[in-house]
Amino acid sequence: MAAPDPTPRLTRLADLLEDGLADATARHDAYANGTPLGPKVGLSDRLGRELCGALPVGLTVLHGPPGLAKTALANQLAAEAGCPALIVTCEMAPLELLRRHAARVTRTYLSKFRTGQLAPSEWLNLVRRTAQAVPQLAILDGTKAPVPYEHLQDAAEAIKGDAAHLLIVVDSLHSWVRGSGSLQSVNEYEATSAALHALQQLAAELQAAVVVVAEQNRAAQGSDRQEAAAGTRVFEYAAEVVLALSRDRDAVADVNGDIPIIATLAKNRLGATGTRVQLAFNGGFMAFREADSADVLPIRRKGA
Repeated sequence: MAAPDPTPRLTRLADLLEDGLADATARHDAYANGTPLGPKVGLSDRLGRELCGALPVGLTVLHGPPGLAKTALANQLAAEAGCPALIVTCEMAPLELLRRHAARVTRTYLSKFRTGQLAPSEWLNLVRRTAQAVPQLAILDGTKAPVPYEHLQDAAEAIKGDAAHLLIVVDSLHSWVRGSGSLQSVNEYEATSAALHALQQLAAELQAAVVVVAEQNRAAQGSDRQEAAAGTRVFEYAAEVVLALSRDRDAVADVNGDIPIIATLAKNRLGATGTRVQLAFNGGFMAFREADSADVLPIRRKGA
């Protein structure tokens, strides 16, 4: 892939007409044909509509308190993107991600993959079905060794190939920064800011959507505000989209095992900010889906 021209381009509006017409034509053709303009959002039609049909080129920040299935959501986005997707996993081993994808794809309880209930032949059949269902998904393991930016860039270029779109998931951004060893020379704020700027540049170079899973700062724990991500204000300023997950603390799973979770578009350069999309998460299958009001209201509470 050719290196981008590092010289800033000076343009007048009239100079953009040719490029703009080509872009508008491509977008209109994609709209007419029902073709996503980027990684699609398979788990929620409404969330997809709010993002104009696809995850945007640039940074999408996904944050929420611990235990709210951020990794599950990021992995499902990657699996259902409809284009090459690279997951940089810095907290969860690739084999555990395989189990979780297999649970979701085959509707087999995750616990069965862990307890030994599955005979080896059955396990192999389930994971083969999963690999066939998600052929464009790749995992870069950052749990056993650091993942330098250059390594991530090379992997992303290899995975994209000649495809029109690419989704990169970094789970989590803070773990990637800590694991890289960059904190030895600078503080966490500077290292996290530099990492976000690097990913923003990579997104522009590859025309890729980059989803970064972020920890929340303690003062904003459980908040759906765009500034709740920990470490640096670059999260909220550089992002095209900030998606905040939250839930009612007293809510419990329904008879199907689904728990209501709210996804708030705390920032959305593609549309309205503050839109709340009701999702349902099933921990047994590690699966999100869009929920309608009949699914989640009234909220079942502990002791009710």
